[in-house]
Amino acid sequence: MIEIVLGAIALLLLLFLSAVMSSGEVAFFSLLKTDLESLKKNDKNLYQKVVLLLNNPEKLLATILTGNNFVNIAFVIVSYSNRTQN
Repeated sequence: MIEIVLGAIALLLLLFLSAVMSSGEVAFFSLLKTDLESLKKNDKNLYQKVVLLLNNPEKLLATILTGNNFVNIAFVIVSYSNRTQN
């Protein structure tokens, strides 16, 4: 019984991680040029990191998609593992 509960918690966590990665992808790639220019002018460290990541959009997209695929594969493995324990 405890394995099922832990598996369900793991599935919820993995689902949350997938949602965060997908929403991050949308957030990064829906920035307008004017948004990016205003980020470049700001001196805050976080904004500069966003600009740095967007300097290489292909690598950023590949990284996000690879991470999301790993999370989705883990979701399937945990889901199957939970199903076979019944």
